[in-house]
Amino acid sequence: MIRVLRKRQGLSQDKLAEMVCMTRSSITNIELGKQTLSERTLVAIADALGYTVHVTFRRKKEKVCRQR
Repeated sequence: MIRVLRKRQGLSQDKLAEMVCMTRSSITNIELGKQTLSERTLVAIADALGYTVHVTFRRKKEKVCRQR
C-alpha cells in the first residue's frame, strides 16, 4: 500500500526516504514486505504521504467444535 500511495503522490523512493530520514533501500524493503515497520516509522511515512494511519482489528472467528 505504501508503494501505491507513494506513486499516487508522484514521489520516488529516494524522495520519500529523504522526507522521512531513511535510506532508499529501507523504503524498497518496506514496500516489498522485507522490513518491518515501527509505529513511529509508519506514522512518519503516512504523514509524508499526506495520510493518517488507521488500523482496524477484527476478531477471529471462533472454531466451533462438535462433540461426537
